[in-house]
Amino acid sequence: MSHPALAPLLPPDNGFRSLLGFRVLSWGDGRASIELEIGPQHLNAAGVLHGGVYAALLDAACGLCGTWRPLGETPRACVTLSLTTSFTRQISAGRICAVATRRSQGRRIYHASAEVLDEQQRLLAFGEACLRYRGAPE
Repeated sequence: MSHPALAPLLPPDNGFRSLLGFRVLSWGDGRASIELEIGPQHLNAAGVLHGGVYAALLDAACGLCGTWRPLGETPRACVTLSLTTSFTRQISAGRICAVATRRSQGRRIYHASAEVLDEQQRLLAFGEACLRYRGAPE
């Protein structure tokens, strides 16, 4: 649960975020970062973080980095059109962080890239996403 004073600065909670168990660390114009404490529910049969968790974190961070709006305005909504994911390192425990940056933006489409890092700032996975805003263009 976020601190009440920070609530206007963070996106609203949703079911998927609660299910996966990640939290938003920062959210601003063109950037977002989220973190996850790895638990046994996040591991695959080999005992390492499931690739789907990496992909979900990359997707969520990329979505957030393009939907921020100034305080008092409603955040935009988006859907992912494509997501590429590359895995570089395995991990089984600890805290990981996904950091995303919006690379380009049009009226309806934006592109973002993200990295997942461990506590020692080692690269675990990275990806690129193409996302489309939902609703009327601004």
